[in-house]
Amino acid sequence: MIKLNSNWETFKNNVLTNVSQSGLDLDTSELSFFGKVIEALSIGSSDVISIIDEMASQNTFDLTNNSNLDFIFDFFNIKRLKTTGETWKLDFAYTGSAIFTIKAGAYFFIDEKTYQARYSTEVQNEYRLKTFSIELFEVSTLEYSNFDLFEFAGVKALATGFSFTGEKVSFSEILSENLTKTDFSVVATTTESDYSFLNRAKNILQFLSADTNYKIKTSILEISNVTDVLIENRDFDTIVTIIPSNLDVLDSTLDYCAEVINYYKTHNFILKKPVLNAITIKNLLNQFESDYEQDLTAFVKSYVRDIYLNDFIFDRNDFEFRVYEYLRKLNSSNFSFDKDKLEIIYSCCSKCDTTAEFSNGKIYPSETKTFGVGVFVCLELT
Repeated sequence: MIKLNSNWETFKNNVLTNVSQSGLDLDTSELSFFGKVIEALSIGSSDVISIIDEMASQNTFDLTNNSNLDFIFDFFNIKRLKTTGETWKLDFAYTGSAIFTIKAGAYFFIDEKTYQARYSTEVQNEYRLKTFSIELFEVSTLEYSNFDLFEFAGVKALATGFSFTGEKVSFSEILSENLTKTDFSVVATTTESDYSFLNRAKNILQFLSADTNYKIKTSILEISNVTDVLIENRDFDTIVTIIPSNLDVLDSTLDYCAEVINYYKTHNFILKKPVLNAITIKNLLNQFESDYEQDLTAFVKSYVRDIYLNDFIFDRNDFEFRVYEYLRKLNSSNFSFDKDKLEIIYSCCSKCDTTAEFSNGKIYPSETKTFGVGVFVCLELT
């Protein structure tokens, strides 16, 4: 139960008087949305957070729009973002019950053009029909054939841009069966939409009391193309290293991350590109017919990319065993694999720059190699 300060009612009455004199046409009755917010602002800061968090979880903000949103969230120094360049609005109707999030920076492919989501958007449907919009901006064409996709309502999107619970296949079916595109059009706007502003502000308010590192890590992990976030506290600053899922769009991903850090930071934070651990594997593909090349290439690149999940350790015996098992699934008996012919070379480079190599070597049969924290890529495969 909230315990109110002894003079909170006087403060509340002063706020109500100021609202009335300002000319704003607001319903400030006791049970109204604005009445609750004004009451919250009359209480100590920890109680403000509790009330706002409760209202956010109950979606009591959802009927508020336009300048009213700016009026409310300005109390918490949450400003509507300004956008630059042409913005596209993608409207949907959703009839499912699964809750999911479309991450900021999520990739969409529409009419042979590539777009990214400007903001993170959470979708939850308490009714039979939920309508929502996401804002997109056009970017350079991304070749998506090697990535997992969701396809729904005539739209393709990278699966990494969605946060959801359950199996990927099941969620894909939910989208295709329950999500309908209702409109896709360019909008002449230079500011964040009500829907995007509302969702972003609610996410911020829900963990106002958390420590800075937690806020930053949680928010960055919602950004598309971010696999992990590593935070290291030092004497005078904090280092934030981003582990991306796709190096091709690392720079734009870091731009999103920088916005998050700048909002929450309380001291000096340094955003770093990760170390690039590049792996070259020779004499593997040339042992097999060309029919194997596409599948085997995809498998090896996936294995190398996920080395960070194994405490950054490359185990040559494990790699050879998994290649053998994969080949056996492709063709139960008709293949020959000579693991002794393999040549595995590594190169470690600062700031994901292959010209900034600081370490290299070979991984010989039965050896393991422990790498420093970084991102892994199969640089060459023959």
